[in-house]
Amino acid sequence: MIIGILQARLSSSRLPGKVLADLAGKPMLLRQIERITRASRIDRLVVATSDTSDDDGLAQACAASGIACYRGSLNDVLDRVHTAAKAEGAEWVVRLTGDCPLIDPEVIDLVIDKAVTSGADYTTNAVEPTWPDGLDVEVARMSALNIAWAEAKLASEREHVMPFIRNRPERFSILHVKQDIDLSALRWTVDEADDLAFVRAIYDRFLPKNPAFTTADILTLLEQEPALCEINAGFARNEGYAKSLEKDVMLKNSGRYAQSETLLERALKTIPLASQTFSKSKTHYPFGVSPYFATHGKGSRIWDADGNEFVDFISSQCSITLGYNDPDVTAAVRAQLDD
Repeated sequence: MIIGILQARLSSSRLPGKVLADLAGKPMLLRQIERITRASRIDRLVVATSDTSDDDGLAQACAASGIACYRGSLNDVLDRVHTAAKAEGAEWVVRLTGDCPLIDPEVIDLVIDKAVTSGADYTTNAVEPTWPDGLDVEVARMSALNIAWAEAKLASEREHVMPFIRNRPERFSILHVKQDIDLSALRWTVDEADDLAFVRAIYDRFLPKNPAFTTADILTLLEQEPALCEINAGFARNEGYAKSLEKDVMLKNSGRYAQSETLLERALKTIPLASQTFSKSKTHYPFGVSPYFATHGKGSRIWDADGNEFVDFISSQCSITLGYNDPDVTAAVRAQLDD
């Protein structure tokens, strides 16, 4: 049994209520479901939303349209999807998200076919993308999802469902589905108001004459009207997942940078980026695992304002060969100062 799980909620931080926003006379979610149901390989489609009162309207919209709706945890989406899939007796789980009203049924079928034919634990076109953002499909064996549900601990793994599986190639067989042409720079998902404006423009061009418009139809339209792509240009792909990863690091390092954070807050009031030079600003270094303020160094190591110790491969300049606080260099400098 191949079960499609459409994950959706109304409490989006960037565009609240977007899944029920009007799209050519219908809620956006129902427009997406129209496209998903054209896929021939999904045996049954279920909407998985939260059990909070914020999503009552979404559940009511599903009921009014005769769409199966499962309600579970708001933040533990892995539990929500797993429980819905288990209740449906899934052997394969097709994860879709409710912010993709231009989803392509042919791409859905393609990824499912690749998954079933290969027998991979996890198959997707989203990790190494070649389709536009908004045509993402993830297919997992229920056996793999069972393991993820039982073992996943990180916030990003619980919130985004599949990272536990896809980040462990040593445990799970993983298949990436690609096409010959790379269209990953195109943005067809809805996270921002500009995204919704773009999708509305696409639907306005095709409805009512061509309600089953395809990806090829959209690409032809964009060639004819390239200005449409400018409506929602400039947003990052998978921003929500990136924010979850930041939460992971913050929880892991809770309290580790307390003094540094205080100093940073003070410095930002008077120094752009809190650094005398752009190349030494915090924007150049990995969040949560790099020092904000170094107090001293010795050899290849530096210490920050909270006493955290780091091996420094990237910050040093003249000291990169000899190391920090080389005794001969220090003695020579002291001699010059004395003189």
